[in-house]
Amino acid sequence: ALKPGKIYYWKVRVWNEKDQPSSFSSPAAFYLASEDSSDNISHYPLTAAIQKPQRIIKKEPSSWFIDFGKDAFGQLQLHLTSTKNDSIWVEAAEAIEKDQQLLKSSGNIRYIKVGLYVTKGTHDYNLVWPPNEKRNNRNSPILMPDYIGEVFPFRYISIENFNGAITKKSIQRKMITYPFDDAASSFESSDTVLNKIWDLCKYSEKATSFTGYYVDGDRERVPYEADALINQLSHYSVDPEYSMARRSM
Repeated sequence: ALKPGKIYYWKVRVWNEKDQPSSFSSPAAFYLASEDSSDNISHYPLTAAIQKPQRIIKKEPSSWFIDFGKDAFGQLQLHLTSTKNDSIWVEAAEAIEKDQQLLKSSGNIRYIKVGLYVTKGTHDYNLVWPPNEKRNNRNSPILMPDYIGEVFPFRYISIENFNGAITKKSIQRKMITYPFDDAASSFESSDTVLNKIWDLCKYSEKATSFTGYYVDGDRERVPYEADALINQLSHYSVDPEYSMARRSM
């Protein structure tokens, strides 16, 4: 029997008239909601994509600047080798004030600083973002499911007081989104600026789907009627996906 609160994976194959089986399809998944869940609308589980940074710059002997190239709601995973037990600082931000300097305060552009204790030797660390009770706990917000955990929007990372080396094997971002078909739409013109606008808009639809609902970004994580309608129509323009709109309504 299927158990509520779990993700199940499945694949199929078919037989032809000669009773010869095909190969299996690619795996798909579904999430069986808890019996007491108020979210009884069919939907897909959230997905995770592991991403490597595009730039890593050593600013000082114990200071590092990392750029993932694009903003995303996600989690940070570290694989560090330390010569001693020590405390380090990890900063995450959506924007920079100037080259290699994170923008720390600007309204709804997000920034966070988290302490991390590292132990001697080589270890893996999954940074846990603290929930923002003031920002994300108003008006019955959409909460991240337990099988994902809390996320934070960031493009840039700064690591301070770490005396080891940072490489692309040392750090990765786990980007969280609703399932999105990148091949469902494409656009290219002779205008390079227009091409960049298209790429920004399409990527924004994917990146802001991190809760599985059309929410107002990371301000309150609440669906609003006008915002959701605009988001829904924009989503349909780049990926014909309907379950997210159905849940939001």
